[in-house]
Amino acid sequence: MKRAALLLLISTQGCLEGDPNPYDQTTTTGGSGPVAIAPGNTCSQRSGAPVTLTLNNRSARQLRLLWVDYSCVEQPVRLLDPGQSFTASTESQNPWRLRDLSTNALVFEYTTNGTPLQSVDINVP
Repeated sequence: MKRAALLLLISTQGCLEGDPNPYDQTTTTGGSGPVAIAPGNTCSQRSGAPVTLTLNNRSARQLRLLWVDYSCVEQPVRLLDPGQSFTASTESQNPWRLRDLSTNALVFEYTTNGTPLQSVDINVP
């Protein structure tokens, strides 16, 4: 019985544990902030399938780029200014998140697939 409870606890924690997303979706800034999204529950997987990922910030916001590691912990990668792009060598089944720099709201999440070259445009209102 203890083993079943432990497995249930582990499966319900996932990437949501300790999610630093304090942004209230009803906004406390009079509606001027971005709408936050709920984080996915996928950790990075060691797929062995190489991927070159390019993320293009097409929004007017500064965004913090984070990679979700194998333990479901967000790892800071860099800041993306409006109009800036970033290319990473990664692998399939790796989640990437972008948070608004001023509010820390999670505004975009993307998990790589098996396509070797991937380019993603980020349009945050």
